[in-house]
Amino acid sequence: MLLCCCTKPQIASDEQVTPYDEDAIRTRGVQENDLYDAYAHSGDRGGKGKGKGSKTESSGKGRGKRENGYGHGRGRSSSSKALEYVDGLPVLPRQFQQIDMSFSWIRELNADMHRKARLEAGEQLQVAFKQGGYVWSSGGQRHVVRFKRVEEMLAKTQTLSVSAGLPALTGDPKYKTTFEYGGNPIEKAAEMSLEGARVATVNAASGFHAGGGFTSGGRHALEEAFCSQSTLFLSLEKALAAANDKLPYIPIDGALLSPGVEVFRRGTDQGYLMQSEPVAITAVISVAMYNKNPQVRDSPVDAPTDKGAYESGVRHKFQAIAHAGAYAGADSLIVCDAGCGVFGNDPTLVGRLCGEAMKPYVGYFKKVLFTGKPDFYKAAAAAMGSQTEARRPSKASAMKPKKGCCVCGKPLGGGSTAAMELSLLLTLKTGRREGGLQFLHNSCDVDLDKKFPGCHAMTLPEAAADAKSFLRALDIDGNNVLSKAEVRCSVAALWMGDPNDMDKEFEEKWASWDLNNNGELSLDDMGVGVPDEFFTWLRCLPSR
Repeated sequence: MLLCCCTKPQIASDEQVTPYDEDAIRTRGVQENDLYDAYAHSGDRGGKGKGKGSKTESSGKGRGKRENGYGHGRGRSSSSKALEYVDGLPVLPRQFQQIDMSFSWIRELNADMHRKARLEAGEQLQVAFKQGGYVWSSGGQRHVVRFKRVEEMLAKTQTLSVSAGLPALTGDPKYKTTFEYGGNPIEKAAEMSLEGARVATVNAASGFHAGGGFTSGGRHALEEAFCSQSTLFLSLEKALAAANDKLPYIPIDGALLSPGVEVFRRGTDQGYLMQSEPVAITAVISVAMYNKNPQVRDSPVDAPTDKGAYESGVRHKFQAIAHAGAYAGADSLIVCDAGCGVFGNDPTLVGRLCGEAMKPYVGYFKKVLFTGKPDFYKAAAAAMGSQTEARRPSKASAMKPKKGCCVCGKPLGGGSTAAMELSLLLTLKTGRREGGLQFLHNSCDVDLDKKFPGCHAMTLPEAAADAKSFLRALDIDGNNVLSKAEVRCSVAALWMGDPNDMDKEFEEKWASWDLNNNGELSLDDMGVGVPDEFFTWLRCLPSR
């Protein structure tokens, strides 16, 4: 299938668009979907030949050129660490490094050291893309991972544009569609694919920078995470090349379809933990939502000021998403609240337009999962004629707390050094939790294969340093919720002393904020729906 681009994308006229402000101060908040850091595009992506240098001493070499202030080539940093090779494949770290005993720096922090660490990790992964795979170590053993679907993905990468004409679909299967809300678009796509679903998931992309800040050290939002966890970046690169550097390279009234993307890492909360076998998902659909925020320095304000033109444009984007999912043969679709973060689009309005555009396609999907802001999902569900449903509950409600390290049997908590250095037991093949929640000392990783063949260990953030990150790392299935039983198990792992005392204290803390009595901890609402006192208590457990 040939890659085709819309040659005449419908771009708002000068009268409809707020001028781009080159000197605007960059918004520093981290958003789930749309944040592409100003530093990431300040010259280190370069032009043909050498571009401007940056704080990471990038040479700026690479394809692409800078037009109207938007760099969209590929930068190369001279500070990237030398890689070891095994059978021609680079050896990559099992996880990103922790900084201040947490992985939150991947999304949130932006000092030179954080940008440099992200930049080097991105460059190392691009080497793996070029070589067709990578090698990583766990428990003293090396694991070889080769990508299997890249050639197919690139051959079938294509843009869809409403104005250019959408490709014909086969007959509507008329599924009875269920609607759900909640979770991470990448982790849920992988989890649902492992369960046998044919999943298409949406990437909230930048039409002006392939991969966002992935190639230049910017803070990681959804697109950077997609490029760090999967093979998607190669498809984005091909689309940019096919557009001959014309921006935006994703049609303004369409989307980019990338079939057969392979997910090979866990998410940012797990420090991008490697997996031994990539999970192929049916498709990733990249859409570039309108930007309404002049403070975003690396994307122009391109939202039409005319209400009718704006709403029509947003409908076209979501129509292209639904059409692309059906065209790719997906029976499940994951839709995020694209553009409703720093780009400044209203989630209720965008949700309504999403629902209106996707309603004719409902019968093509057994399941539609919405992620992001609740207002987005509620408006989309209402427009599609669906009743709002609760987020999917955790699957781990029956698990029981297990005391001690699952390898050596010694206590995990109680103020010892070991309490600060915990890992979680996962299966190698699927990356799922082994036996519910089983913890081990980091130092016991070397003996893991003797007791748990086919498993590996995921290093956790330190609960005493960052309790929220510790809990988020336990959300392996990407639901963005933890059950009461899951939180109880994590508390028990850190507890020393009488278990009855732990039960009493835990029940008191849980009851103090679980006012709706649903038995779940929402990872989206931590710090809002959950009092800080709960996390203070959790941080104190390892030192009791």
